[in-house]
Amino acid sequence: MSTICQYAFLLTSGAPPCETSSVRAGARRGVWAVKIEIKRWDNGATIFEGEFDTLALALEEAARKRVDLYRASLDGASLVGARLDGASLVGARLDGASLVGARLDRASLDGARLDRASLAGASLDGASLDRASLAGASLDGASLVGYRSDIRAVLDLAPNEVPGLLAALREGRVNGSVYSGECACLLGTIANVRGVKHDDLGPLRPNAGRPAERWFLSIKKGDTPENHSGAGMAVKWIEEWQAERGAMMRLIEAARGVPGLATAVADFDASRSMVTP
Repeated sequence: MSTICQYAFLLTSGAPPCETSSVRAGARRGVWAVKIEIKRWDNGATIFEGEFDTLALALEEAARKRVDLYRASLDGASLVGARLDGASLVGARLDGASLVGARLDRASLDGARLDRASLAGASLDGASLDRASLAGASLDGASLVGYRSDIRAVLDLAPNEVPGLLAALREGRVNGSVYSGECACLLGTIANVRGVKHDDLGPLRPNAGRPAERWFLSIKKGDTPENHSGAGMAVKWIEEWQAERGAMMRLIEAARGVPGLATAVADFDASRSMVTP
């Protein structure tokens, strides 16, 4: 049986077993009577099953029922626009899957493999991606507001170390799983650049549960913006922060000599770094 049948589509309509691509593309109920089984990739055990028009609909129902889809085998799956908010997909394999426009807010994707998956335009706000593999994945236009905002909060508290952090990401010298060493996580890299220990960064305190640190967990030594989407997205967010901060500094400089204006702008900029994460 070809790989397109790996989800164990059992057709009861008499259609040939491997004529399932049309079903995955969205055949209407009544045209095909299709039983879909979602199995684990490690032992072949069935996690969830039922009759659905598409695999996406089957997963939506599983998510709605809070089914644990641990280590689900979903390589190459077509899940365009699927509503998988809060889905539990820890350790799932989604290599090459199409999740364009999918809703994965608050989904658990810890340890999942999303290599070469397309997540363009997907919503991942509040999703957990600890140690997820994102090599070659497309994240263009994906909504990752929580991660972006928290990384920016870290940068606000370590502006002088940002160039060094950026260089480490570009050169593959980040390992999100450790706080110390030549290749370290977000806070560890900032500490390396500053020349202190990771627990001596003032208001920046180690917190493995915060979104910024969880995002860097997916990045390992050797990952660069060219071969890892997680590293690439981090670089993009940092460059955006740099551009905005540069504009703020130019505004402060231009405001010098204008009574009260320079002080007001500087106070506003400083206030963004007053909150301890």
